[in-house]
Amino acid sequence: MCTVNGSVYGPVWKSLGRNMVQNMLSSSRLKEFRGLRDKAMDKLINMLRSEAKKNENGVVLVIKEARFAVFCILVAMCFGLEMDEEAVETMDQVMKNVLITSNPRIDDYLPILSPFFSKHRKRALEVRKEQVDFIVPRVEQIKRAIQNPGSDHTATTSSYLDTHFDLKI
Repeated sequence: MCTVNGSVYGPVWKSLGRNMVQNMLSSSRLKEFRGLRDKAMDKLINMLRSEAKKNENGVVLVIKEARFAVFCILVAMCFGLEMDEEAVETMDQVMKNVLITSNPRIDDYLPILSPFFSKHRKRALEVRKEQVDFIVPRVEQIKRAIQNPGSDHTATTSSYLDTHFDLKI
C-alpha cells in the first residue's frame, strides 16, 4: 500500500512522509493556499448566514458547515481542483465509505473465518470501485492541466497530487 499511514516504516514511508512535509506542510506552501482558505471561509460564512435566515430563532449548528469548509480546503490542496459543492459532497461520501469499509474485522486477523465475511468483502470491492470511478477522472484532469497550463480554470497552481507524478522512491 502506498500511503503514509498504510505503509511499513522504510524507504516508501520515508519518501512519502518527506514529500508531504516538504511539498504540502511547509509554511511557504501553506501560504500559497491562502486564496483557497479565504474562499472556503467566505463560503462558510455565507452558509452560516443562509442557515441562520432559514431558522426562525437564528440558531445554527456550525459543526457540519465548518467540517465541510475544512474538507473543501483539503480537497483543493490535495487534488488541485476547485470542485463544486456537489462534487465535494460526493468525495466526502466516497471517503466516508472507504473509512467505514476498511475498519479491521476479525477475519483480518483470522483468515480462516473469511468465508463467513463474503458480504463484507463484496461491499469492500464495491466501495473500492466507487472510489476509483470518482477519483481517477480527477487525477486525469489534473494531469491534463499540468500538461496544458491554463487549459483548466478549476485547477490551482499546485497540489499535493502534483508532487506524486514525479516522485521517486
